[in-house]
Amino acid sequence: MTTLRVNEQNITTTNDEPASQGAEIPVVQVLENVAQGLSLEEIAAQWPGVASADVKAALEHAITAIRQPLVPAQESKSSDRVRDNHALPEMDLNKILVVDDQPLNCRLVKQILARSEFTLSFASDGQEGLEKARAELPFLVLSDIMMPRMDGFELCEKLKADDRTKDAAVIFVTAHHRDAAMVSKGLDMGADDYIYRPFQPNELEARVRAVARLKRAEMTARRRAHVIARRNDELEFLNTLALAATSSLSLQESLAPSMPKLAQLLGAKAVALLLLDAHGAKAHGADAHGADAHRARAHEAKAHVNITTHKGQSLATSVDFCTEEELTLQTLVDQVPLVLAEILDDSNGSLDIVSPDACTISTVPMISRDQIIGAMGVIHAEGNILITEDMMLLNSVAGIMSVANENARLLAEVQEFNRHLEQMVEERTRQLVEEKKKTEAILASMADGLLVLDAENRVLTANRTAEEMLGFRLGQLQGQPIGEERLNSPLWRCVNDMAASPEPIMSALVELPDAAQTDSSLSIQARSAKIRDESGAAPRQAIGTVIVLRDITALKEVERMKTRFMAGVTHELKTPLAVIRVHANNLSTYHERLPIPKQKEILGTIQKQVILLERSVEDILALTRLDAGAMEIEREPVDLGVLADEIVVSMRPLAEPKQIALRWKKPAAAVMTIADPRIITRVIRNLVDNAIKYTPAGGMVKVQTIPTTIEGQPYVEVQVKDTGMGVAPEHQEQIFERFYRVDPSHTTPGTGLGLAIVKEIVEAHSGVVKVESLPGVGSTFTVTLPGIDPET
Repeated sequence: MTTLRVNEQNITTTNDEPASQGAEIPVVQVLENVAQGLSLEEIAAQWPGVASADVKAALEHAITAIRQPLVPAQESKSSDRVRDNHALPEMDLNKILVVDDQPLNCRLVKQILARSEFTLSFASDGQEGLEKARAELPFLVLSDIMMPRMDGFELCEKLKADDRTKDAAVIFVTAHHRDAAMVSKGLDMGADDYIYRPFQPNELEARVRAVARLKRAEMTARRRAHVIARRNDELEFLNTLALAATSSLSLQESLAPSMPKLAQLLGAKAVALLLLDAHGAKAHGADAHGADAHRARAHEAKAHVNITTHKGQSLATSVDFCTEEELTLQTLVDQVPLVLAEILDDSNGSLDIVSPDACTISTVPMISRDQIIGAMGVIHAEGNILITEDMMLLNSVAGIMSVANENARLLAEVQEFNRHLEQMVEERTRQLVEEKKKTEAILASMADGLLVLDAENRVLTANRTAEEMLGFRLGQLQGQPIGEERLNSPLWRCVNDMAASPEPIMSALVELPDAAQTDSSLSIQARSAKIRDESGAAPRQAIGTVIVLRDITALKEVERMKTRFMAGVTHELKTPLAVIRVHANNLSTYHERLPIPKQKEILGTIQKQVILLERSVEDILALTRLDAGAMEIEREPVDLGVLADEIVVSMRPLAEPKQIALRWKKPAAAVMTIADPRIITRVIRNLVDNAIKYTPAGGMVKVQTIPTTIEGQPYVEVQVKDTGMGVAPEHQEQIFERFYRVDPSHTTPGTGLGLAIVKEIVEAHSGVVKVESLPGVGSTFTVTLPGIDPET
């Protein structure tokens, strides 16, 4: 705790009463007691041998140290303080405003309250009353209701809506409006009471005094709330400042953002922060008067100055802080105002404060570990003073800065040491990290699963693909052996067998059930290789196993599809060729003995088989062109109704031999889309051809084109509905795959490419194709394409 030793030679009271020789007084605690309202005698009684004169001398010495007068908080009434700039003027607790258009009523109120302490003001109507209320701020308005220009209700409403007069009490004095509705109206507007004429004089005075007591209590509470609010603001500010000061190595950076708030709390125009550089001043020794003080040796110290106004304007600069050989606190207190005044003079009005000549500058030194680190300057309008609360706040700020400066010094040392260690660690691990990242990137990008086990079959590492294939997470199994519970999986059993085998290289094929499709399986090819220790005590000893898992399901499926395709193509090609060979042989051998009709029949059969061969080859070539992107699509407006009509007419001969009813109804309007008519014709023809092939004799095939809308956009649909054998649900997604045949026995002619071609062409036109089917009932194939307005 800071103490002051009182000497008769240098400290006396203002009335020249000498202080006690050698008395030690804790100045900060004295200031706190003064802030609490204790008298000098009560303060002096806390320390033996200390008189009230000693306390007064200590206070005056503290005042001198900051070169400003120090007075109790209740004596500071300066209206120029920044923190009070936005405060509303207080009500006059002795002023009553009487508003009545009848002079007789005004005289009556004046006579009743003549002997009271209240001062009366009068207005003849609501408008005049409102103007006087705003100017004089009475605590009470006695108002009539029925008045010209502005009645009492409107006056009350405007008073309560104005921040300056909203706290004034309103009592309606009236001989009318006695009904409950009107009373409620006035009270809802904010009126405090009603007095009905005629009334007793003592009733009026009693109600006025009751309101006066209430308003005095409100005023007292408001003032106390203001004091509490200020103290809360100070505590919040100090807490914020402490957090900021301990989070940065630079006091200038940490303190600068808090300066506007400090200026507001102090009621100052601006606050300046002056920090000496790291080679500043070392405080030591005693001053010329013999009292404990701080000194420092500094011929020329660089000072960094930041001046911040209460409005947030700031000015930062650096100056040479030149002093005599020894820098004492007194020298600092003397020099800082001069330095700040010079900076303000050179600022050319960049800060919105009064000129330096009209300012008072107070200085508070900042000391850390017996070293002067700088000072805070408080810039007031001339005539303003620092009150006790201001001194306590400034002392707290200075204390925070001292602690923060020491923390910053220690933190800087620790951070410098940490940076040195980090550089060493970073340099030594950089290459390892780079290699690790490369390895992880390679493993993560592998399409194959990679699993590494040690010599005890413990899992060392695995990539994401291996995790998905084996159904585990590396974080859960890393460093653990393969458990018995995992050997239920065929793939885990394969992994375990490969790890346990002494063979240097192994390969195996594992078939697994496909969880996504119950009727299919996954084919996983596993390959293993032993990891050999080339540098250990036992060279070439196996220290682990690397296992690569490759999903070859797609390759297997391609092989199966090719097999099915070859079977289908072979069947489709062999049958027409056999027919052609037989009929060609008959024509060659018996053409002279065959009648002409029979010859034409044989030639017609040969021609049909040639057409079938041509269509099979064309399907294969079409898919080849689609895969290569070589199919040219020439888009133009197409009426699907016209195309469907032409296709139905051309394919009726295929339906008639089986007595299949091929139904088609022309749409009433054009069904337009943008497409290649040649390719779209192939789509519709394939669908109708399939429907006829898979519909038994006596069945029905229905074709229709329909305009529709999807989410407000025009679309067109082509539907081909049959009463054929139908497609089971498990086959409905696969029938659009290449080479896929629902009928593996090939009893129905076809290559299994027709629907695949349909799907490829429709998707190339930004459309979709779907099927709805029930086995034994029939199927409906729907092609949906973007439509256009027929008129466009």
